[in-house]
Amino acid sequence: MLQVNQLSFSYPNESKTVLGSMDFELNSGKILAIVGPSGCGKTTLLKLIYGLLAPSKGHVQWNSETIPNPKDILVPGFKKMKLVEQDFNLMPYIKVYENMQQHILHLSDEERAPILKYWLDFLNIQHIETKKAKDLSGGQMQRVAIAKAFIANAELLLLDEPFSNLDTVTKSYLVSDIKKLIKAQNATAIVVVHHPKDALEIADEILVLDNGQIAQHDTPLKVYENPTSKTVASLFGLTNFFTPNEAEDILNLDFNTLTKVENESFIRPHKLSSVDIKSNFEIIGELFLGYSTIQKIKTQDKTVWITKT
Repeated sequence: MLQVNQLSFSYPNESKTVLGSMDFELNSGKILAIVGPSGCGKTTLLKLIYGLLAPSKGHVQWNSETIPNPKDILVPGFKKMKLVEQDFNLMPYIKVYENMQQHILHLSDEERAPILKYWLDFLNIQHIETKKAKDLSGGQMQRVAIAKAFIANAELLLLDEPFSNLDTVTKSYLVSDIKKLIKAQNATAIVVVHHPKDALEIADEILVLDNGQIAQHDTPLKVYENPTSKTVASLFGLTNFFTPNEAEDILNLDFNTLTKVENESFIRPHKLSSVDIKSNFEIIGELFLGYSTIQKIKTQDKTVWITKT
């Protein structure tokens, strides 16, 4: 289990608190996605967990063992964790299998061979094992970096925006592969994501940061359907908010059955259509999403997003 206890961080000689009073737990075998607006401290939190930064207050523990930081040891990092940064930590001019075996060079060739074969096959990268890392695509580099981390027997895998530079198709396959891999190894993972919707696909739990604080820590379903703030709600797609008076004047819905966020009713476009609008409205735009079309309407000087029927 990962335990983050009253963790806060500020850069030296700066008054601004980057992260304040982080306090949460993550059970072994779970995948946690960290999301939030740009500059909210996602990567900083990941580096604090790994021990690359020294917290101003608090501490981090993995299975009751306190993770050392630069104040404690000369070379930061924690051997039971592996951090895969956005540059993948690969050596560009050596081959894929040579990168993967960096943490098992103490083994003989005969001992290394089945380990490398297992991960090459599992991640479907056996066809690139002799390619140099610099010649790989972004998705291939990510797979190699993850294999390298697991070969090192990482109990906790930390991924910093692993999908940010990938095309949509590659990202979809990689999200599925990473989730399958982590679950198959009964490992634990923390993934910082740039696009919050990626968190809904990969995570068992989502931690939302806002202004250096934890805005919500919950399951993907609860974060999506029952956000604790307008900021959290808006991170995960188009939203509609109605004051009590607006709901009464515009909606053909029972106000009391709607989810409340900051004293307003909250409803996403896929749960709202023209039959739910009782006031006169004008269609002022459309967004075709493939599986549905979202309409932007104007009614009583208010913009509302609904699903086209």
